[in-house]
Amino acid sequence: MCKILHEGQKRDLYLTIPDWYVLNGQTCTGMGYREATDNIDIGLQALIYRQYIFDGTWHKTASMGWVNLNTEMLHGDMEKDLDRYERMFFTMMSSGAQVWVRGHRLYDGPKSKAMLLKWMTWYKKHRDLVQGDIIHLRRPDGRSLDYTLHVDPKHKRGMLLVFNPLQHPVTKTLTVPLYYTGLTGQAHIHEQEGEAKPYPLDEQSQAKLPVTIPADGFSWYVIE
Repeated sequence: MCKILHEGQKRDLYLTIPDWYVLNGQTCTGMGYREATDNIDIGLQALIYRQYIFDGTWHKTASMGWVNLNTEMLHGDMEKDLDRYERMFFTMMSSGAQVWVRGHRLYDGPKSKAMLLKWMTWYKKHRDLVQGDIIHLRRPDGRSLDYTLHVDPKHKRGMLLVFNPLQHPVTKTLTVPLYYTGLTGQAHIHEQEGEAKPYPLDEQSQAKLPVTIPADGFSWYVIE
């Protein structure tokens, strides 16, 4: 197997392998999944894949693993199922993992095409942060908010991703540890493209951040 990988590198070919050959040249390995997961409701898939990403990034960076997006589970018209498609797409893109798409199409109308362009543009804008290390804060369990923190001390410092799997809005004050962003004393945080607000940091470089996440929704917070 190693000889195959080495020969592939000589030819500028890189392979994804569901095993651990990273030091011999593989591109990435599975983030963690079961084939059966691809065949369940895409709304539940989004939650389960956040669990896979949370569990699979303790011993590797997100870009070392792949995740699957099965568009075949969007039965019928993507335009009519756009909200669930968008949540799944953002879940995967915002993780920094390599996204594999299984299906016959990425979009089937102007709305689904615009949605993909929107989040691809977002990804390119925030790529340095999204590809940063993940700080594990609350593992998804479907019973409350789940959230993780990307950190990149050399650039914009951090991005907090918050997901609400519940069928009602949730307002909560989160304790966000910012030690690995390199910030001390104070952090400036803005939700999505909003205006940045100052937040004091305690002696452990933690910020108290109030959030309100819509039902079955998500948001992100850039930290500088």
